[in-house]
Amino acid sequence: MESSSAITDWIHSVRQSDEVAAAKLWDKYAPRLRNLARRWIQASGLYDEEDIVVSAYQTLFEKLKAGEFIDVNSRDAFWALLAIIAARKANDFLKRDRTQKRGRIQTIAMSAADELELASDEQRPEMHLLMAEECKGLLDQLADPDLKQVALLRLEGAENPEIARQMNLSQRSIQRMVKLIREIWEKRANE
Repeated sequence: MESSSAITDWIHSVRQSDEVAAAKLWDKYAPRLRNLARRWIQASGLYDEEDIVVSAYQTLFEKLKAGEFIDVNSRDAFWALLAIIAARKANDFLKRDRTQKRGRIQTIAMSAADELELASDEQRPEMHLLMAEECKGLLDQLADPDLKQVALLRLEGAENPEIARQMNLSQRSIQRMVKLIREIWEKRANE
């Protein structure tokens, strides 16, 4: 198993266009990302998970080389960002699929909370900040401050009973809010 510092070194090397480091990161994370992508697009007969993995890696590596994502300095941050990019790619692929075959789409944007859980077993604060930045577009769609708070708590990994206690609301109220958030985000994803 690679050390955290080795992976961090590879990330820095990719910024310098090191193809060997890029290959090592591919070997390390592609199988895990392939499994996620497979679940996201299983309903589509037009694409396979490799399409998403290749596209996500290509986008991330190009942006790292261009000096973007300067906060990505750890394996957790790298994985979180890679998962977000892949989820967006899957959503884009499925949107295209929907335009070709009406009525068949799975909304990947709805799994933002799941992505946070999948991003790392360690849930480091830097990852929370990265996720908050990446999810800003979704959060901006929520006009009600209570909905935003519920969404943020879910993204941080809190379960409905915990959120209900923190907000001094019933669990049923939290369930309704989560349902409304999903409807708002689904509507945005389908536009």
